Order: sequence, then structure tokens, then C-alpha cells
Amino acid sequence: MTPEALTAWLVEKTASLLQLPVHYVDPAQPFASQGLDSMGMLELTGDLAAHLGRELPPSLIWEHPTIVALASHLTQTSSEMDELPIVPVSRDIPIPQTFAQERMWREYQVNGHDRRQIVWRLLRLTGDELDLPVLKESVTRLMLRHEALRTTFTEAGGMPVQQIHPSPLGELEIIDLTGQEGAEQSARVHIEEAVKQPIDLSVGPLARFHLFVLGKGNYLFCLLIHHIICDGESNRILIEDLGQIYQAALAGAIAGISEPAPLTVQTADFATWQRQWLKEDGSAYTRHVTWWNELLGSTPPSYACAGLRWEQAPTTLDPEQCRVGRLISLKTLQKLEALSVQEGSTVANVVYTAMVLALSRHGTDARALLGSYVTDRRRPALRRLPGLYVNLIVMPMPQVPAGDFLEALHTVTEALHQIALHQDLPFEELAKARAKASLYAPHPLMIFNYRRQAELPEFLVPGVTISGWKTATKRKRTAIPWGMNIAGVENDAGIDLHAIYDVGLYDPAKVDAMLEDLASILFTVAASFTGARTDPASFAVAP
Repeated sequence: MTPEALTAWLVEKTASLLQLPVHYVDPAQPFASQGLDSMGMLELTGDLAAHLGRELPPSLIWEHPTIVALASHLTQTSSEMDELPIVPVSRDIPIPQTFAQERMWREYQVNGHDRRQIVWRLLRLTGDELDLPVLKESVTRLMLRHEALRTTFTEAGGMPVQQIHPSPLGELEIIDLTGQEGAEQSARVHIEEAVKQPIDLSVGPLARFHLFVLGKGNYLFCLLIHHIICDGESNRILIEDLGQIYQAALAGAIAGISEPAPLTVQTADFATWQRQWLKEDGSAYTRHVTWWNELLGSTPPSYACAGLRWEQAPTTLDPEQCRVGRLISLKTLQKLEALSVQEGSTVANVVYTAMVLALSRHGTDARALLGSYVTDRRRPALRRLPGLYVNLIVMPMPQVPAGDFLEALHTVTEALHQIALHQDLPFEELAKARAKASLYAPHPLMIFNYRRQAELPEFLVPGVTISGWKTATKRKRTAIPWGMNIAGVENDAGIDLHAIYDVGLYDPAKVDAMLEDLASILFTVAASFTGARTDPASFAVAP
């Protein structure tokens, strides 16, 4: 491809991501100055990799920050800076587990089955009647399509490996409750019992599917999958694929509907690639470890949230006090979204910045270690694969100005940009590398996570709608026995902002006051936003 052709493609794609006319995009200006944030840059990199048909490093756009520079690099240099492609490997040799799978496998070996590792989603399907034999066969075909759904785990020669079975280890269980009194209650009881059943990672099945028929055109569909083969994005992938497989089987010959495009690689191929790419004597491993060691330094950090601890804990603790929460209204969320777009950031970064400011007010020193879990499907080959692509990243709490929210946001955004470029190194590998160098272990005592409510397609197939269905079971509050988790979850009402913590370490009144400050900062910032760029001083927040 010529530089001119690639430049034209990049201009059009960038304009699409920014939702701007093509003539607004200047190929000579940096992507960031034109409004493309870090998530947009990663999305553009993935689309570009798919367009060129080769793997590209996530850091590509940061290293070549304009369209002109990027097109020149990609058309005039060799691909030696590209990542090695993820390619199919033989299934006749031991296949390693991914780093994330090995982490969970090790925990399973020590602690046995853990119900908290069961990921389940119960959905209501309404509308047209389903062809149950065809749906049952479609679930089987779904398991044949995705190797992860017919994988078990073991060890070979002391190495954790995954075993891919040639045929599914189970099938769709269909339970007809039509006409029965209390049909939904019966379905709930059945699911509660299914969730309690231990899953043997060495035997399987690790994925179970249930369909409850409540009446004509009224169904409950349950996915029950072990976390070692499934993350939050996996549910959407599986439901979309199942709908397409079912529709193709039902009417494909007439309507010209085809099954999903064949997968070129599977999780096993990624695991083999990941182990090779991040081998200890490799350049990628050395580059990532060096960067993280420079960020974390050699001096142990201060204790996270020291100002929230008990001065003197009572002799009797109430475990029900382990959670406090606030609701950030939908109107406030919408203003925060507009502000984040204007500042080239994200709502997650806005909330993170407010948290840093609130923690600073309540006795958390700069450089205290904060952790976050990230799910990474930046590489095009992984976008249609269910699996566990989760890593824990740890960073020192950014040092931000106490009274200038916009400047603090820009500092946090840049810090998280850099983290995104180096998030491939598994936490356990970083911890091992630092131990070998006699450096402190980077274990966080606070975790921050921000996510949107899981998105699912509106229809399984035309005529059959999907909606969420929750059980009436009241979940018991469970304290975190090692520290604190602050989370924000976007939903139809706004942001569910909450902190879950160890009541033996933290004073509930102090945690509640900190969370109130966090929410107050977000309200203040949203109220200051008018939709146009203004003097940063108008976003001042009290130190």
C-alpha cells in the first residue's frame, strides 16, 4: 500500500472515530491534539492491524503520533517493529495456559472450588417461539466453534497446560415449566442449585447452558461458566454467536444467512504466542519489566488509605458495614461524559481523578500503590474469542494539584496512557522479576475499577428479544479481607459508586466520609461544565 493510500484510509478512519467531517482531520497534526483519546488510539491501532492484515504493537500511535508519520513508518520500513502474529499451533503437543489462566489454576490447586469464580448470566427471551431442537444443536455448534468451551486444565511435566476436547463435554439442558405454578421461582431454585455444584477444572464441563420454558414465547436462558475461560466481554460474544448460529440453522438456506465467520485462532494459540512473546530472555519482557521498575522505584511506598483506618477498632465488628455507596445521577454522568470528551479523556479517568483527590484529603500519601483489573482485547485476533484476558496493573497514586481538577485530570490521563502501553506484562511476572532484583513486592491494598454495565444484543434473533432477569435472592455482603475496593458501574440510572472494604482495618464512618467527598467532587465538576472550554480555574475544587 502506498503512503498516499494509507494516509487517506487513516484520515477517513480517524474522522469516523472522532465523528467529524473528513476535512476536519489534519494529517500533519498529532492525533491527541485533534481529540483522539487513548482508547480511540488503541481502537484505531486495532482497526489498522485488521486493515493491513498484520499484528501491530499497541504503542504504535504514541511512537508515530501523526497520520503522516504513521503512514510513512508503515509503508517505508520493514515490519521488524511489529509484533509477531498470533498463529494456529499444533494441538498434538502440550498447550500452555495463559498467564491469567495459570494464576487461577494455582489458586484452584490450593483452595479447591470457589463459587465466586462462577460467572453466570440469566436472560429473559420473549417473543416468537424457539425451535428447541434447533437451539439445542446451535449450543452444541457454539461449543464446537469456541475451543474454550470444551477445555479443561491439568499439568504435564510440571507445566500447567490446557486440554482441548474434540467434542463438547455437555449440552443445553432444557427444562419445560409450562403451566406450572411458580415457574420462575422453580427456575431460580434450579439455578441456585446449579451454581452450588462444584466444577472440577480437570474434568469439566466448565461451561453449562440451561433453558427454562415458562410458556409460549417466554423463556429464561442461563449461561454458567467458570471464570478461567470467561471474562465480562465473553457473554456478549457467546450470545451474538449463538443467535447467528441459530438463525443460520433455522432459515439460512432460505434467507442466505450464514454462521459466524470461522475463527482463525483460538485461546490456545494466544497462550502459546503470549508465552513466546513474554519469555524472560525476550526483548518485550525486558522492555516491560524495565519500564515498570522505573515507575515503581526501589523505595517501598506508603500505606494506602492510612487516614481511613481505625484509631482503635471496637472489639465487636459488624460485617454488614463492609460496603458504602453513592449514586451519581444520570444527568451528572452525561456532563462528565461531555467533559471527558472535551479534555481528550474518559469518564473512568474523571472518576479516578476524583478518587485520587478524595483519598489525598483523607490521609493517603502520594505514591501509595493503587491497583486495577484490565481486560485486554486490543489485538484483533482476540475480539471474537471468549476467554480470560484479565490482568492486574499497579501504579503509584499520581501526584496531582489539589485545587485544579482539569490539571489533575490531564496528569492522571497521561499516567494511564502510559500504563495502557505496558499492561501486557502479567502482574505475577512483574512480581517475580522484582523479587529476583531484590525489590519490594508491588501488592496494592486498594483496587479501583470502573466499568459499564455489560452490553448484550437487543435480540437473540429477529422476533426474540433479550432482557436481563435478576433473581430475588439477597446477596450477602462480603468484606474484602485484605484492603479496599472502590468501584464505579455505569447503568441506566447513572453511576453506582461504592467502596467495599475490610471492616477490621477501616473505620466505616471514615470510609463513608471519603466516598461522600469523592461524589461531591464529581457533582462540583459536572456543575462547572457548560459545554464549552472555560477558564480551568472554574473547575477548582477545595484541597
